[in-house]
Amino acid sequence: MDSGCSVHMTGNKALLSEYEEKAGPTVSYGDGNIGQTLGYGNIIIGNVIIEKVALVKGLKHNLLSISQITDRGYHVNFYSTHCEVVSKETGKIALTGYMHGNIYEACCPVIIYYRRGVEYNRTPNITRSRNPDQLQVLMINPDHSLSRNPDDQ
Repeated sequence: MDSGCSVHMTGNKALLSEYEEKAGPTVSYGDGNIGQTLGYGNIIIGNVIIEKVALVKGLKHNLLSISQITDRGYHVNFYSTHCEVVSKETGKIALTGYMHGNIYEACCPVIIYYRRGVEYNRTPNITRSRNPDQLQVLMINPDHSLSRNPDDQ
C-alpha cells in the first residue's frame, strides 16, 4: 500500500488479460527513476476482475493506492508499525498492512474491490459475473497483490 501512489498499478504484464497497448502518464519512483505507462488491462484472480490496471515499465511491485482505497468507502488509520483499512460502513478492519522499509505491506490476503452490479462476459479462463448484493471487498492471495486504476467515467 502506498500513500504516494495516485492510482493502483502493476509492473507485471503477465497478470493482465485483455491487455491494450496505450501510452499513458509517466510515473516517478521513490528512487528518482521514471517509468512509462505502457497500457492497460484487467487482472483476474479467481472470479474477481480488476479493470483498467495500468502496466508501468520498470515497476517492481504491485501498488494499492491509499487515495483510491479511501475513495471506495474506507478509512486508513496509520500507526508506527502498521496501518488498518477500515470500512466506513461497518467499522470493521478489512485489511492490515505492516511497515516494511518505507511501505506498508499486506502480509495477509489483500483486499480488492469491484463495481457493484457489473456483469462480465465469459473469457477462455473464467465466467465473470458479480452479484449486485455482494460486498465491494473480496480477499485474494497475497502472492497476487494487485493494483487498480480508478474508473475513468
